Order: sequence, then structure tokens, then C-alpha cells
Amino acid sequence: MLSKSQIDKIIEHIGFVPENIKQVKALMSAKKPKEAIGLLALDREFVIYFLTMLRNADFYVDIGSKDVRIIAEQLDVNLLNSIIDSYALFLKFPKKCEIFDISTIKLVELNAKILCHWDKILTQIRYRSARNSSLASLMMLNILLAELVFVSFVNSVDGILDICDISYDEIFEKMYSQGLFFTTALMLDFNLKTLPPSEKNIVEYFKILICYEISQPGFCSAGFDKIFNLSAVADTQMLVEFKRALVR
Repeated sequence: MLSKSQIDKIIEHIGFVPENIKQVKALMSAKKPKEAIGLLALDREFVIYFLTMLRNADFYVDIGSKDVRIIAEQLDVNLLNSIIDSYALFLKFPKKCEIFDISTIKLVELNAKILCHWDKILTQIRYRSARNSSLASLMMLNILLAELVFVSFVNSVDGILDICDISYDEIFEKMYSQGLFFTTALMLDFNLKTLPPSEKNIVEYFKILICYEISQPGFCSAGFDKIFNLSAVADTQMLVEFKRALVR
């Protein structure tokens, strides 16, 4: 298994932001979305990623023009930021996942559904903010970190998972002294140990969303259920709000 310092290097690699994305994020922070979109439109890979995302979930925008600048201007700024962040993560994925049984196209589809549904949930519960929107990257971070950490031990880890009632999250904790889910949340500046009650509630909503998405046809056989044994602390009202959000 990997040492803590080796895992630190992987986390550093995941967190590294390419210069072009830095420029885009700086423009977004400066409230210059049109200029940011103009830069993104020059990135052919982003254009393909962006259009694929929007074809796989209902973001309530007209994609008939196929002009990234026109389409992106219709999106909420927080949602656009989430798509940009997800693209930066997507670039770090290997061409073929070894740990999880999922194609590149299906990975983009899953990401699209998570971003779309998360935005609807935040709107429904009236907690839309840049910080809360950033949680949309959490599932992709877990998939990516698990893939990069365990890919060299895929056969031995699979054997352990098949025999024992254990998850990648728990194996990761034995290697790194904190779980996979906790670590990826920390990468997004969500310290699960010190969050105020309102933010803890937001994380619970996201856990419900993860459980929902990975159980859907097309994703339920990818092996994502092995990442962690998630148990959301959800009351009846939360489940009602979740259901209402997804039918918006």
C-alpha cells in the first residue's frame, strides 16, 4: 500500500490547477464571466466536455446554438463555476478507469446529473451559495482519489472487498489516518468535524444525492458502492425536500 507522503503527492496532483483554468477562475472571481467564457470557448476539450454535460442533464438552458458563449451566459454563475471545477478534475482522470467499471462518457453523464440535481436541491432548500455549490465536486473527488490511490493494488484490494465487509474509505483511513470522504471534503474546505449545524445538514443532503445517483441504472454496477458505506442522517422532511427538488 502507499505511504502517507505518497498519498499527499496524489492529493497535491489532484489539487493542481492548470494555468488556463487559473485565468478563467480569476475572471470568474472578478465577476467577469463573459471574459471567462471567452477563454473557455478557445479550449476545444472544454467545449466537448461542456456540451456533453449539458446534453446529459436538464440545466434549463437552450443548447440548440452549440455556441458555448451563448449557452454559458444562460447559466447561474455558481453552476458555471461548478462545471469549470468539474472539468479541472475530469482532466486528471485516466483515459480508462481500472478500479471502477465506467467509461469516460458515463463518467461525464454521472457528473452532469450530480451537478444538475445538486443545484436543484440547493434551490429547493434555499441554501444556494458559491460555497455550497462547490460540494458538487465531492463525488468526483472521491472517485478520482480512490482510482489513483488504489490502481496499483486493484487485484489485492478487490479480493479484500469481496471477502470482508469493508470499503475503500475504510482501507484509505488505515493508510492515511482519516477516511476518503473526510479527506475529499477537506479538499473542498469542509472540515466535517468542525462544521456548523447548517453546513452539516447540507453535507447530509449531498450524501442522500450520492446514494441516489450511484444506485441508478447505468451506474449501479460501476462499483461506486464500494467507495464508502454512506449513511445519511436524514429526517422525513429532508427526504420530502429531496424528492421535490428532483421533480422540479
